Amino acid sequence: MTPLSKELLLPPRQAHFVEAYCMGQNATKAAMAAGYSIKTAHVQGSRMSRNVKILSKIEDRMQDHQRRCSIT
Repeated sequence: MTPLSKELLLPPRQAHFVEAYCMGQNATKAAMAAGYSIKTAHVQGSRMSRNVKILSKIEDRMQDHQRRCSIT
């Protein structure tokens, strides 16, 4: 594993948030899918959607999807 890829590893909840967010859910629904409580999902979703590492992973996933679908 390269130092860069190790640096971008996310904890399970954050990784699940990225997956749910990329499947078209909004930040609150993605936070709930990641296991955060309904009461705090809007706060956690907002917080995670501003996290630099999470944003980087979301951007990477979206670019991969565009490449696979030949979207330019």
